[in-house]
Amino acid sequence: EVLANFFTISIDQLCGIEPLENKAVGAHNDNYQIPILEQAEIVSGKKTNKKNCEYLFINKQVDANSFAIKMLDSSMEPLIFKGSTLIVDPAKKPQYHSLVVVRLHLCNELLVRQLVINGNSCCIRPLSQDFKKVEMVLLSKKDKILGTVIEVRFSC
Repeated sequence: EVLANFFTISIDQLCGIEPLENKAVGAHNDNYQIPILEQAEIVSGKKTNKKNCEYLFINKQVDANSFAIKMLDSSMEPLIFKGSTLIVDPAKKPQYHSLVVVRLHLCNELLVRQLVINGNSCCIRPLSQDFKKVEMVLLSKKDKILGTVIEVRFSC
């Protein structure tokens, strides 16, 4: 009963007897669900089929376009491990040293990097010592910051 009350669901829902209600982002409760997207879906810009999509619950209010992705490489270790889940809010304005998800116009993949702002220019950099050969990348106007990482769920 305590767990059901904590998650604001019924005991039958907790036991799997009744399905969980979809709690849309922005609903008036403490739990929000966001889709876990594949990086290819984000790069292609295709709309996600919500019926086939996995969701993640989060207990903070986020923008309706927020999403989660898996960290596919070790470029941000030791801060973020490969395989960890990143919760990304596209409406949150990145600050100096924010972790951001970026799509570079020269390649068809997403990068998770730390943002460095210097005057009117923005650069991104990996944190891992293994990625020192790819130190800083100056962002052009064609590159796009897709969102700010607001939470990391570690996978070790």
